[in-house]
Amino acid sequence: MTGQVPKLPNARIPQAHTEVDEITSVDAPTTANYLEKIFQLSYTLPPITPDGCKALLHAAMAANHGPAASSQPEATDDETEADLPEKDAEAADLPTTEQLSEALILSADELATLDLVAPLVAITPRRAKRFGNVYTVVRARFSDGQAVDTAALAVTAAILLGAPKTLGEKLRKPTPASTLGLSLKDWVTDAVVDSTDPAEVERVETFIRNADRLSDLEMKAVIDILPSVLLYV
Repeated sequence: MTGQVPKLPNARIPQAHTEVDEITSVDAPTTANYLEKIFQLSYTLPPITPDGCKALLHAAMAANHGPAASSQPEATDDETEADLPEKDAEAADLPTTEQLSEALILSADELATLDLVAPLVAITPRRAKRFGNVYTVVRARFSDGQAVDTAALAVTAAILLGAPKTLGEKLRKPTPASTLGLSLKDWVTDAVVDSTDPAEVERVETFIRNADRLSDLEMKAVIDILPSVLLYV
């Protein structure tokens, strides 16, 4: 299997290989002509849709529901539990494998939240999976009992990965005190005014039209979780 950049099929080979001087620009074979010698069958993958992004995220999150591995080694036939190494105090303070595994199992409410932000990260399957990874990794960091606003986490990760120019750049800047009291919908509506990226604006508008309960999310919650998300974006 091979991939091809959409802009290249009609490019003339001499543009990339200037040493082929004997071929005129009119008669020069295109990249598509050359590749046709090797590949006769081709197909084009359709762009990912918001519904496709939802399905991809659900499938990725379902993989986290496997059986949790034990963080404590089991005794073999030749040793007893007394022979196993004891955990030191520092290790005892770390979350166990079971705790981390449980932290990666999402509730129905969290999956519903991911459905709401899916239109924002429906760029490519790779971007959608990266969003899922960032979400679960940051969520797992709070597995030691710290409270985490999972709605704010999903929105923040989706903004930074799904609309980096339209919303992400503004979110990364110092936050005026007046922003903290705004709702997500009001903040987004104000942010898209100066955007110069039509594709991002379209995704943002689709997201905010279907944001449901996320529309009323306070920007303070987004700002509070932002430092933890920026570690992985």
